[in-house]
Amino acid sequence: MNSKDTKFTSNQVLKMVGIPPQTLQNWLTLGVVDLESGHTHPGRGKVREYGAYEVARILCMKRLADMGVPLKPAFKITAGLLGLWKAAPGTHEGFADEPGLRSWLLVVPAAVWPTTWRRGVIRADDYVGVWVVDKGNPGDRFGLSAALDAIKDDNASVVLNLGKFLKETFSRLDDAIGNSNP
Repeated sequence: MNSKDTKFTSNQVLKMVGIPPQTLQNWLTLGVVDLESGHTHPGRGKVREYGAYEVARILCMKRLADMGVPLKPAFKITAGLLGLWKAAPGTHEGFADEPGLRSWLLVVPAAVWPTTWRRGVIRADDYVGVWVVDKGNPGDRFGLSAALDAIKDDNASVVLNLGKFLKETFSRLDDAIGNSNP
């Protein structure tokens, strides 16, 4: 069985992501995390189930928050990423295995990001998340080097290798499935 076809319980998500139960409950209450059923509150005694890409999103939100991105922008940026991941399942984590090809997430303050560069940009309050596919070509107008060069001045940014992140996440989800089957 493939982790992308599996639904995960709250306990599995909590164990994998490493957040307290109250944090996950708060994110559900705020409406920033989606259950596979589409309901925030499935009812008393009902199991809450999360799809694999939503688990990856929750882990990405936590990772961004751990790297200093405020939660509200992290919620919005990862919501945009979730749409991209679901639109082309398997593609983004495949970047981790492609020689000379990397998928990056760059998060920077919106004030330092050039308004002329709109490709792959997810606006989130005072931040932007920029999804960049870097082909390793030095002259690539849309690669990571070009994106970092586009930042005004010398501002702090968060860079996450999305392909590697997703591949590792799905590997962990596959391991969780293997460990739960007798």
